[in-house]
Amino acid sequence: MKTNAKIVFLCLTLIFLLVLNFPAAAKGDNIIKLKPSENSEGVLDNVELILSDSKIGLKVEGTKKVDSGIDVFKIIIDKEKNEYKLEKVQDQKLKEYENLIKEKDIEQNNFSILSTSYSGGVIVTTTDPVDEPLCKTWHKIWWSVDYPYSTLTSRYKDTWAANPSFFNTHWYVDAEEWTGLSYIDGGRTVRSSMHSSFYNYDFNDPNARTDVDHYITLEGRNSGYFGYEGLWYWTWSGDMADLLITTLATY
Repeated sequence: MKTNAKIVFLCLTLIFLLVLNFPAAAKGDNIIKLKPSENSEGVLDNVELILSDSKIGLKVEGTKKVDSGIDVFKIIIDKEKNEYKLEKVQDQKLKEYENLIKEKDIEQNNFSILSTSYSGGVIVTTTDPVDEPLCKTWHKIWWSVDYPYSTLTSRYKDTWAANPSFFNTHWYVDAEEWTGLSYIDGGRTVRSSMHSSFYNYDFNDPNARTDVDHYITLEGRNSGYFGYEGLWYWTWSGDMADLLITTLATY
């Protein structure tokens, strides 16, 4: 069964395209600012495609009101038109994210602080072209406001790697680390950053390693909004690594 599924997957990949405390773009990187397509189901504050000889990157920035529900989008890139398209994840897939978020909050025992704090979180999932998850990163913060100042109450990070994935590829967590915590805007905003990395040796070609990096920064603001910045890299060394897709959940 898995052998047949993998054959189907390899055939499908032939018709698919790649759909702050951040590392600075290297000199010589080609940074392309993307615009939303006409049929995009949402708009982000900023989206940039980063191309170099060794890797491909996607940087996104957005803003969300706290307690405004869960939004999950697949980010599809059209490199020919320099556009991005957000495809809303709904129904069963959305329910899976809702359950996952609830489970993580229970693990952290953070329900006791929800009544006195704002919260904002992001889940970044790297998937294959047929939407099977390969690796995932969580980052969430809780903060209180004694106007005009914001104070971090708690923060959380986690990672997951498919081992094996649905198509019997094997991913591993290489790193999971905090990279920053600070207050900006005169103490009005708390800023938390983290980084995770993953690798794989059998994404079709067992002789080619694929590396994926997730950088996520969250900003808790005294206005009851939170900002998020995400930067995700894939190395060209991995076989068909440019076919990987990002799904972004905000909550």
